[in-house]
Amino acid sequence: QELIQEIIQSVDHAEPYTLDSSTEPSTLFCCIYRLLSFKPSFDKLCSLLLRWDSPYVRAAGFLAMRYSCKPCDMWTVFQEHIFDEQPFHPDATGMQVITFGEWVEGLLSEDKYFGTLMPRLPCPLKREIGALLVQLDQLRADLVWNREHIERFRRAGARVEAWHEARWTQGEVLSVSEISAHRIVCLVRLSSGISIETPLGFLRLSGAERETRYAGGGRGRNLDS
Repeated sequence: QELIQEIIQSVDHAEPYTLDSSTEPSTLFCCIYRLLSFKPSFDKLCSLLLRWDSPYVRAAGFLAMRYSCKPCDMWTVFQEHIFDEQPFHPDATGMQVITFGEWVEGLLSEDKYFGTLMPRLPCPLKREIGALLVQLDQLRADLVWNREHIERFRRAGARVEAWHEARWTQGEVLSVSEISAHRIVCLVRLSSGISIETPLGFLRLSGAERETRYAGGGRGRNLDS
């Protein structure tokens, strides 16, 4: 808790080094080093990602997970946050404003973080991640529509397609939950019978609902075409 308070009170950027230095570690990275020295559990790191009151506590959790966790475990968690729309200022100048989801995307797609090397990801996992990332622009555009028409996903038994295990799978929505102002999660029962929690951005309408959704063309075009 003391470490979290230090991040909240003292950290103002997420770069590895202090401003105008390439050798002096930033306060955030000093805190991450101390955090990892305690050998936190995976669940503890996951809990940091949900600290909506402090973007830099969340950043510490994401970075600690990117540097220390098994790649497959990290990927399972990261993809849940890739549509996170909370504004974030990662750079030391404060000039760069992106969403947390875009920042997480960079942690997955790049081998370096502000010029510093990150652990390499296994090639099979990189291919799986790449299969998602090539669709992200379209998925984010469709997420805007999904949010504007959220009532369609709240309908009992709403038929959808869910991105699961690197492919689109038929299912039905069981419930919709607003985790925060920046994140909506749906409980979906897949055609295989299993139920998963997935971000709204990983869903698209299917059947008659899908035909209505895409009738106008434009940004809602079929991703498989």
